[in-house]
Amino acid sequence: MRWNSFMSTGEGGYPSQLMECKENVITQVATGYFGVEEETIQAAPIVEFKYAQGAKPGLGGHLLAAKAGEEVAKLRGSVPFVSLFSPFPFHSTYSVEDHSKHLDWIETVNPTALLSVK
Repeated sequence: MRWNSFMSTGEGGYPSQLMECKENVITQVATGYFGVEEETIQAAPIVEFKYAQGAKPGLGGHLLAAKAGEEVAKLRGSVPFVSLFSPFPFHSTYSVEDHSKHLDWIETVNPTALLSVK
């Protein structure tokens, strides 16, 4: 099915149910790399890099253990009921050249994807 809109996976991962409408799903690559897999990047028409938390700039994110249940842990490739942290910033990106390497990586995995920075 093709819609005239898109939705983003957010940092939480890519539920398999979304694969049937992959043409409309933006895959987000954030500082925690939760749920980031080459398979989902290959399927995405748009890949978005999230460099900061809008609500807490400069702090990163924290998902409390109580919210990181079985399904969340599966999506994020983590251990159930353990707190998860998204650092600020990307620990592999400290320069324009490092950012360029991120973009090169995505272009290698999915040469047709549009790249977005948030």
